[in-house]
Amino acid sequence: MSCLLPGGARFRRLQRPSAAYLEDHTPTRERTEDYRLVQREFYQYPKTTLPGAGFADYPLSTRHYDERGYPQRALSLHLLFKSGQQLWMQHFTSVNNADFHDPQGKFF
Repeated sequence: MSCLLPGGARFRRLQRPSAAYLEDHTPTRERTEDYRLVQREFYQYPKTTLPGAGFADYPLSTRHYDERGYPQRALSLHLLFKSGQQLWMQHFTSVNNADFHDPQGKFF
C-alpha cells in the first residue's frame, strides 16, 4: 500500500518502502532581488539516495502561499536542471531594480 508522508525524520524512521516523501527543497530569499547574490545553487540529491518508492517535491514554488499581491521591484525566473545525478537551480534576475517601473522590460 502506497502513501504520501512528510519528509521529517520521524516519518522516515517508519521506513515505509512504498511511501513517497514530500519535501520542500526550494531555496527562498527574503526579497526577489536577493536571487542575484546566488545565481546557481544545489537543489536535490539523486533519487537513488532518497528513501521510499518515490518522492514528491515543490520544484519551482514553495509550500508557502501568500494571497497578497503586490508589485515587485525585481523579477526573477528559476530554472531547474540536472547535472550528473543531482538537481540544481539557476536564477535569472532583472538588473533594473530601483523602482517598480516597466515589469515587461525587466522580464525581457
